[in-house]
Amino acid sequence: MNPVSCQSALDAFHEFAAKEEQRLEGVYERVQDGCRDLIVLRFSAGVLSFLAEADFDTIEVRFQEVGTADLSEFRGVEEADPWRSLLGRPFGWGWVTINQQGYQDGVLLSFKGIQPSVLLSVEASSIRVFSIHEATGQPLERPAE
Repeated sequence: MNPVSCQSALDAFHEFAAKEEQRLEGVYERVQDGCRDLIVLRFSAGVLSFLAEADFDTIEVRFQEVGTADLSEFRGVEEADPWRSLLGRPFGWGWVTINQQGYQDGVLLSFKGIQPSVLLSVEASSIRVFSIHEATGQPLERPAE
């Protein structure tokens, strides 16, 4: 297996996070042939875009400065879950996920803090969107020593 390089995705998150606090202003997607192949998150300083690479079922992360992205051809989905509850919240952190075969097939995103709230995962050439919630219930107990 070849080593995985997720540096470009991490660089995009780093470049974006270096901007002043950025609040989510809009969410857009492109669906082609029944597959969601692009999700774009719009902030005042620019956009974070997530592109499904169909050949390997991987995800690419890009950051573009404000004014360089034309979003007119995409469908706005900020009223859909989970985005509706995240509008106006500041971006927190971005993580890259690597599967057991070494493919970068997802990202985790947090808003207003460090706890991840969204998972974008590429499956069958399409980006799937999942909400992440902390499990409730009894706390784990430490085993007796």
